Amino acid sequence: GPDPMGHDPAVQWRAARLEALEARLSCIEEEHRQEVASLRYALEECVRAIGTCAQAIDTMCADSAEAVRDGAPGARSQAAPGRVGVVGEWERAAAALHN
Repeated sequence: GPDPMGHDPAVQWRAARLEALEARLSCIEEEHRQEVASLRYALEECVRAIGTCAQAIDTMCADSAEAVRDGAPGARSQAAPGRVGVVGEWERAAAALHN
């Protein structure tokens, strides 16, 4: 029961328990905040890398098309049906990366 000073041990225990749980929750929230920030940064890096890849593919496809159009030496052999199919696949990949 209550002590002579009017303090109920059960109330004190619950208050201490609540304080400990609030401190634990605060730590967990901070850990999650840091984890979300880290994941957000990693995602932004991935998005930038995807954009860089898409631009590189665009450049490669444009250079290939330009070489074929200009009739550069060796372009005809590079533009063989299999090569054109590969360029088409790269163009589809770039389109997917842009989306």
